Amino acid sequence: MSMTGVVGAVIDRLGEIGSWAPLAIFTACDDLLAALVLTLGMILWRRRLLEHLSAEIAAHRSTRIAALRRFARQGASLQAVYIVVMLGVVFAPDLFVDLGPFGARIGCWGVILLLAYALYDALTAKLLYGPIQRRLRGSQTLIEPLLRHKWKAMLLRYTPLLALVVTLGALYLLGFPWYRWALVPLAALAMALRGVYSPALQRWLLTAQPLAATPWATLAPRIAAWE
Repeated sequence: MSMTGVVGAVIDRLGEIGSWAPLAIFTACDDLLAALVLTLGMILWRRRLLEHLSAEIAAHRSTRIAALRRFARQGASLQAVYIVVMLGVVFAPDLFVDLGPFGARIGCWGVILLLAYALYDALTAKLLYGPIQRRLRGSQTLIEPLLRHKWKAMLLRYTPLLALVVTLGALYLLGFPWYRWALVPLAALAMALRGVYSPALQRWLLTAQPLAATPWATLAPRIAAWE
């Protein structure tokens, strides 16, 4: 098929999806808004527990380890609730309205769920990580460098999956008949690229600096003695 034929086929395909695409986009935005509201509600709930545990530590009614374990248990429970609720929010509209062919719905579901969980992860880190370190762990370490590390880790965690889902959805929307079989080679390609660029990614993720420029410079003689 000539390039002109391919372009014509793509244009025809885009014309076919015009009827359900706006509704799918509106539903996706609605789902992400629900994810934002649910995430902020859970963070407020966790902040209340954090304040309570912090007061117990200050009054010597609880140890830091016990408080951290209790806070972690609540976090795991709320995370499970969040996943279940978001699955219901994402899949329920499909029972009542036509959100397009099955292939398009899979791509839409994947993007919404990934973005919803990334939103939960990012807001939890931004709004809770600092107070956890200061109040429950008693750490005086600067929070911003730790948060930058978490942002980078999240970027490496979610970007490949999101790119994979978006690519599969685009292949379907453009009418490629073999889009179902593209998952395996695309995943293999992503893993291969990650392996090739792993050293560079590690250098980017873990910012290194000379020991003399860190607060632990005084340990340099002891480290040299161990060698």
